[in-house]
Amino acid sequence: MKTTQFNNQLSKYFTEFLPQIRQCSPKTIESYSDSFISLFSFFHEKKGIKFNNVDFKDINPKNMDDYILYLRKEKGNSNSTIGVRISALASFLKYSSKRDMRALSALNSVINMKLPARTNKEIAYFTKEEMSLLLRIPDIRKDVGYRNRVLLSFLYDSGARAQEICDICIKDIISINGRNPKARLKGKGNKFREVPISLEVANLLRHYLKDRNAATSDEPLFLSTSKDKMTTKLISHLVDKTVKEAKEERPDLFACDKYSPHSFRHSKAVHLLEAGVPLIYIRNFLGHESIQTTEIYAKVTQGNLNRILSEKKANVSIPAEDKPQTDNKFPDFLSDF
Repeated sequence: MKTTQFNNQLSKYFTEFLPQIRQCSPKTIESYSDSFISLFSFFHEKKGIKFNNVDFKDINPKNMDDYILYLRKEKGNSNSTIGVRISALASFLKYSSKRDMRALSALNSVINMKLPARTNKEIAYFTKEEMSLLLRIPDIRKDVGYRNRVLLSFLYDSGARAQEICDICIKDIISINGRNPKARLKGKGNKFREVPISLEVANLLRHYLKDRNAATSDEPLFLSTSKDKMTTKLISHLVDKTVKEAKEERPDLFACDKYSPHSFRHSKAVHLLEAGVPLIYIRNFLGHESIQTTEIYAKVTQGNLNRILSEKKANVSIPAEDKPQTDNKFPDFLSDF
């Protein structure tokens, strides 16, 4: 079957570049595959172009605008999912543009797109996969990199606000060598609460403090590179930098427009709820005054369920009643994932 340069490059992207050069996991490659299956479905259903005829010239501003409308109105994709689809396409086109000049125009069409903004009701949080990647980004061979990994790990594990991270002192880490390590956080209204921390994070803190060799336990737990108390601005900069590096490594993830230190707190709450922890305990853990404030995370997890079901990610595949078509709709290298 005769194919276009778009498909020739895409085949090498999936069979060579992603698995061999970038050494992406099968799960990562499957995520990329989903995005291109969606793209080929659009061209087939809306433009009458079969997958083997799609070429770089078809990735133009008009078609991309139509593609976004297709994803939103006909596939019911959220703005975050649309962002993932476009990011996967942009990643491939960046790869292709270094190998085929014809891909440059397509790349410009995609990177100059104005994507739909995330609605105010959407909470910017990280999935467990995204969080695992974020915490591996800091280079622990350097002192500042090790501090960053400890800080980000503690930020997530404790569910603390950025200001609480700035205010916590060494003495506020309790039973760091015991079975039930805890952290004492100073929240809003100067109210204190104790939160459990994992043994893994306690171990990180133990090694970090050993290297710190602090003169007194009244010193801030985290210091800037100039040995001053951390600020929320510095923590925000660290989060922005880490997310940027993680997104460069995995452009199929991190679909929200903007993340902040509070996204770590949101993520911890969502993950606790997904693990079956009752809202009342999550409220106490986060230091919320009212359970109503915490209930927003229940809406997030319900939204995840709706998205998973709509995207047919459930474990059981329901057989279709229609007779299968003999004409392949997608390339073999996509169907393998």
